[in-house]
Amino acid sequence: MLLVLGALNAVLAVVSMSTDVINLNASAQGGLLVAGVVTVAAGELVRRGSRLALYVCLTVFGSLLFLELTTRSPDDDTSAAPRLVVLSLVTLVLAAAAVLGRRR
Repeated sequence: MLLVLGALNAVLAVVSMSTDVINLNASAQGGLLVAGVVTVAAGELVRRGSRLALYVCLTVFGSLLFLELTTRSPDDDTSAAPRLVVLSLVTLVLAAAAVLGRRR
């Protein structure tokens, strides 16, 4: 899942850099590309069984989910809902992987 998420971030950054379909400034494009590459690398480490990478990813995505949940107000529109769903799904999958890995 981290591999897919990272690849999507990198692809969106490249699409934004090469076309006008996604309108991002240069710093957002660079940040999205770096985040995508780092996420792919972390996903590969987790896939190969690195418990440290798993716990770091779980901490990062869990923190992002916590911040997303605590900064939302009841008046927010639904445009942030997909981001909340993705963060929730990634955090749950990482937590499940940590629990299953601990049982081995």
